[in-house]
Amino acid sequence: MTSILLVFLLLYGVTYAANELLFLDVPKGIWYENAVDKVSSENIMAGDKNKFRPNDNVTRAELAQTISNTLKVINKNNIDNQLDNMVINTITNTLPSVVLIKTDNLFGSGVIIDKNHILTALHVVKETIKGDTSQNTNFKIYFYNNSIKYTGVVEKSSVESDLALIYIKDYTMAPPFIKLAESIQVGETVLTFGNPRAFSFSVSKGIISNINVTVKNAISQFTQFDAPISGGSSGGALCNSKGELIGIVNSKVNEIDTEGLGFCSFKRVY
Repeated sequence: MTSILLVFLLLYGVTYAANELLFLDVPKGIWYENAVDKVSSENIMAGDKNKFRPNDNVTRAELAQTISNTLKVINKNNIDNQLDNMVINTITNTLPSVVLIKTDNLFGSGVIIDKNHILTALHVVKETIKGDTSQNTNFKIYFYNNSIKYTGVVEKSSVESDLALIYIKDYTMAPPFIKLAESIQVGETVLTFGNPRAFSFSVSKGIISNINVTVKNAISQFTQFDAPISGGSSGGALCNSKGELIGIVNSKVNEIDTEGLGFCSFKRVY
């Protein structure tokens, strides 16, 4: 029984690098040291009062407990892998709905909400608004994995929410568009999509930190999140793990010793 258990330990512990001596009766450098450290750190098999008893016979009860603990670890790893795959699939499916916006003096991000419209932050395109909608100037829009530049113009806007609705000109294809999230909650995993510092079509990950937050003297309330954002992220999408739109990235607190304070807004302006 002991030899079976040692083989079992090696199979699940051979790749683990030991950092310290966990048990007094496991000599440093012994052939099974890494295996013992691994199963101990994963709570698969425990010692007793700093002793592992490597040469004792293993009872059927101990073996059953060891196998049970191992299955828990395997199940946890499988769940983690499933969550990772879900996030990867969400990113793959959502990126084509993200655009890069360039005006004469600024660049930012936007998200496709239907075949003719993009939603972005108003401050990204504010310089193109001339008071009368018919006089608004055009700017360039770049789609994911598409080198062709398209033309956009602001159709509607909301100063209170810092949002702008852009009409896409001369675009005849049917682009993928993002769906709206029905609800959000604090602690929910979120992804930001945008073009921080002109690193086009980048993704960052975080959680919802707070809901209905008042930022400075703003009239509207915002959703707070901790995913990293930078200049150029403005106007990009904040999505849940399903790829549903929670809001448009609006701003961050950019002060010394302040991290993870990003904000997004959402209001129907179309």
